[in-house]
Amino acid sequence: MRAGFGLLRLNPQAFWSMTPRELAAALGPALPARDAPSREALDALMRNFPDQAFPAKVGTGFASGNARKTGSLK
Repeated sequence: MRAGFGLLRLNPQAFWSMTPRELAAALGPALPARDAPSREALDALMRNFPDQAFPAKVGTGFASGNARKTGSLK
């Protein structure tokens, strides 16, 4: 809220109608650039928060809903 109202000087209606993606895009030039996570950090996140299987959806081509287990993502 501080960034939206203070930094960007948005009025309340504009701020509350923005999506998080729109707010991030508006703040992009004002925020410092961040490096992508290292491979080790990404591996740790994937271990701690594994993909969860979900019910198959018609037309997705994945019966289990988990592309990693089916080998379609590498």
